[in-house]
Formats: sequence, structure tokens, C-alpha cells
Amino acid sequence: MLFRVVPIEERKGVLVVATADPTNINSLDSLSRLLGRPVESALTTPDDIREALKRYYG
Repeated sequence: MLFRVVPIEERKGVLVVATADPTNINSLDSLSRLLGRPVESALTTPDDIREALKRYYG
């Protein structure tokens, strides 16, 4: 599964991820289950997500 999110911070045990589609609840729920912790989304643009994934993960 491709999540297209970038972790940006942790707040009181909640992982905050940047995403271009915060309405994709299924993806965020799957990520939360996979990580075993709550996940919250922060809105960004698709271009920013692509650039960050390219920069940090090649």
C-alpha cells in the first residue's frame, strides 16, 4: 500500500503526517494500525509531498 505521507512531528504520542488528501481516512487508519499508534493528518500540496518523498527517501 502506498500512503504518500511524510512524518512531520509527534505530539503527545500522536504521529502527525503531512498529506495532500486528509479525507482518505482508510489510508490514515491503515497507517495507524501498521504503526500501532494514533496518526493525525496535516494538509499540504501534492507537489510538496512528492518533493519531500524524493528529498528524504530518494
